[in-house]
Amino acid sequence: MLRALRDLGTPLGLKFSQLLFGAIALMPFTPFNILTVNPKIPVWALISGVISMLANLLVIMAYKLTPATRMEPFVYLKIITAAILGVFISRYWPNVLS
Repeated sequence: MLRALRDLGTPLGLKFSQLLFGAIALMPFTPFNILTVNPKIPVWALISGVISMLANLLVIMAYKLTPATRMEPFVYLKIITAAILGVFISRYWPNVLS
């Protein structure tokens, strides 16, 4: 799929459009009173978003250089790494639905 989309624009433009679409599509499902906001939450959310965007941008660039069959294990490694980091950083243990 990514190889078919690579001719539509630059990797940064594609990533921006994916993030924008995701934010708009998920907006109706966002509860309005999630929790009280302290100053740390927006900072960590921004840091997390920037790191995630850069990591996904690097994956898109890697797909240009390497066959998709060699890149797929890294997609699954991202899921496992996110679960492990969630345990260590936020003390959140994944449940069955995770």
